[in-house]
Amino acid sequence: MNIMDVLPVGAVILARRENWVGARFIEIFKLKNGTPDVRCPITGEHEFIHPAEYAAGDWEAIS
Repeated sequence: MNIMDVLPVGAVILARRENWVGARFIEIFKLKNGTPDVRCPITGEHEFIHPAEYAAGDWEAIS
């Protein structure tokens, strides 16, 4: 399941992904057109996350 499929429009979550570098935290805002608006929770700056990165198991919603 894709995290964007279960996230309601307008919802914001803090997500985490574990990888070989360490945990990565992002905020994901789901826009009305279904695309994600991804930001760093610390700086608020936009980040580009490839759609393939939203695949099942990549991200864990923590809020």
